[in-house]
Amino acid sequence: YLVQYGPKLKQEYYLIVRHDSGIKDITGLRGKVLSLSRGNSIGKLFLDVSLLKAGLPESDSFFSKIIRTRESNASVVSLFFGQVDAALIPDFSYELAKELNPQIEHAFTIIGKSMPLVYHTVSMSRNFPRERIAKFEPFILNIANTPRLRELSNTFRVNRIIKANDEAFKETRELSQDYIRLKSRLSKR
Repeated sequence: YLVQYGPKLKQEYYLIVRHDSGIKDITGLRGKVLSLSRGNSIGKLFLDVSLLKAGLPESDSFFSKIIRTRESNASVVSLFFGQVDAALIPDFSYELAKELNPQIEHAFTIIGKSMPLVYHTVSMSRNFPRERIAKFEPFILNIANTPRLRELSNTFRVNRIIKANDEAFKETRELSQDYIRLKSRLSKR
């Protein structure tokens, strides 16, 4: 199942810096401190591919420190108050931050943007009983029609949940293939 936050099913990841930092592109972040949320493996993959394409080392070696936050909004706050030099966040977190604090739009510069990628998936074991799935799936796929789930979805800004298909992961597979290709090219040097 794919979880949609905000108006789009797939999210772009933004690499953002403070506008007053003078950093114009990814190369200016060497040795700096990055903030990103835990579990943000797709965003980190985008970042590593971006670094490798620029002829730079992967993020774990490129940044002096990577701070993992519980959520993307914490990364935005850390950047806003100058506790980190950059943040990697999904576009819906950036939009929410701008909505909550209009200064954000003028305080930050987006120096990197991914293609739209699936942000959140929920999966079940193949051994999970099909009859149980048949019972709860209609509620999950129609969260707007279920009062308790509608409240939960509003709290976490979940717009909808849909069944996944192979097409949904096309861009993620492409990003992964880029990473493998770039790593292979580096190992041959």
